[in-house]
Amino acid sequence: MNVRIANKFDVDQVLELIKSFSQEIDVPIELTNDVDWDYINKMFHHIVLGAGIALVAEDNKNLIGVFLGLKTNNLWQPKQYELHELLFYVQPKYRKSRIAYKLLTKYNELAKMLYEDKKVSRIVMTKTEKLGNINYERFGYKKVEESWAIGV
Repeated sequence: MNVRIANKFDVDQVLELIKSFSQEIDVPIELTNDVDWDYINKMFHHIVLGAGIALVAEDNKNLIGVFLGLKTNNLWQPKQYELHELLFYVQPKYRKSRIAYKLLTKYNELAKMLYEDKKVSRIVMTKTEKLGNINYERFGYKKVEESWAIGV
């Protein structure tokens, strides 16, 4: 099992991992029925071409995990960019391995390079309640807010 930077040839397997993620976190059926997979495909290519970080974990050429981060303008200071984690997912049968740790470690390495090169002013992670309890503080993150949602 290894972790590498994703490329355009990974798109089909990445889309399958995104589908698995949405099923596992019980996204309401109304939302999954309206998913614009063409848009997600374009966004993945946009990230691969430099608008963020796209990593995949593979086992014998089969993708088993994905980590996507997107550079976006800061809402209040649009001249500053932030790197937002969009998706951190590992297939359930591989969660007892160290592959999630390897994905997160590699993502942090690349994200910190963007930060040190002043290409982003902030690196933002989210935590999905249903998919484990990762201690992000261990990786240098500080809790700055919590989010709640209606319609989930």
